[in-house]
Amino acid sequence: MAERLGAVWRSAAEGWRAACRCTAFAGLSVCGFGLLVALTSAASVILLGVGLLAVLVLLVSARLLINVQRGFVTRWTGEDAVPSYAPPPADAEGVRGWPRRALWIVSDVETWRDVAWLLLDSWLGPFVTLLPMTLLLTGVWGLTMPVTWSYMADAWGSDNWYGVIPLDGPVDGWLAALLGVAEIPFALWLAPRVLRGYGRAAAVFIAPRRSVVLSRRVERLAETRSGAVSSAAAEIRRIERDLHDGAQARLVAMGMTLDAARRRLRRADTDAALELVDEAHESSLKALSELRDLVRGVHPPVLADRGLVAAVEALARDCPVPVDVTARLAGPLEPPVESAVYFAVSELLTNMVRHSGADRASVELSDADGALTVRVDDDGAGGADPVGGTGLFGVERRLAAFDGTLRVDSPRGGPTRIEITLPFGPPGGR
Repeated sequence: MAERLGAVWRSAAEGWRAACRCTAFAGLSVCGFGLLVALTSAASVILLGVGLLAVLVLLVSARLLINVQRGFVTRWTGEDAVPSYAPPPADAEGVRGWPRRALWIVSDVETWRDVAWLLLDSWLGPFVTLLPMTLLLTGVWGLTMPVTWSYMADAWGSDNWYGVIPLDGPVDGWLAALLGVAEIPFALWLAPRVLRGYGRAAAVFIAPRRSVVLSRRVERLAETRSGAVSSAAAEIRRIERDLHDGAQARLVAMGMTLDAARRRLRRADTDAALELVDEAHESSLKALSELRDLVRGVHPPVLADRGLVAAVEALARDCPVPVDVTARLAGPLEPPVESAVYFAVSELLTNMVRHSGADRASVELSDADGALTVRVDDDGAGGADPVGGTGLFGVERRLAAFDGTLRVDSPRGGPTRIEITLPFGPPGGR
């Protein structure tokens, strides 16, 4: 029961955050409408010198406003909306270079994609993005109707409605309250979906062009290849160090002990020889244990024998904080992908225990549209940051070798939500 209430509370909190973010987008859309009106007015007098200058200033202002939107779209919806403007000409600095800079801005196709989005968003954006918050506030207002309907009737006369309910008496006030009760959860359910839909619509206009995406893809592949080579070299050095300082040293000591026991046996000193054999046996057990730990660090046996879900459940059982695991996977994945996800989840749970002070956490695995999504939530103190030295950078680097992404939503005070998206290649095709 407590878990179900917790899930409902987290869903409501997510809906409230989404409604607030939609409202922020609505505010930006209203600012865009003001810019569009000013741009239209300036364009009407463009033949005058001041009109041309005003148009250029307003185009730059539109870029700045839409770049703010791009940042929010990328951060809040996960859509790739990083700007892809053409680089400015080298001789466009200073007062003498402003005509070239103006020509660069006007001739860049991304500028006119921004204007097209400004035109659409300034007219339709506020109506769409304000819908969740409007329903939410209207629902709260409806809850007050059993008390306030009579005051409204005195103020507004007989033409007094709440939605489709005419407020003519106490019964109507309670009906309005029931409608308000229905509107609040509907608004919280609708808000994340409106936010995602708005992000996808925005990405059509303000996301980078395909050529830019391919160029970034090449750069990222070169970077991740270098990172994968460095990570592999570091992993080999770690294994060599662990073998040299651990199992190898114990095996050398065990050989020396057995050699000493053999000499004792030749002198018929059986008691001393048995002690040395016992010591060698204990060293062999420790060496075996260290080798097993080393193998787990390379590829855990539970992952090879029982698969990713069982391995993550084993991590959850060993975690000192209660962790709920939910999995909706259609089948096994490539072993390297499963290994990367396993170690990423292990690192995230370790960070959660060390830094968050959480009382409860959850891990959700699902696959759809050729990608594996792993979501790790906790109710801790928040503040997780990939550049903050908490191990998230290492996770991000490990995932980058598989073209995976890491999204962190961890405001101060919590809760924390970390989402991993990893394209997969099923063994033998799925």
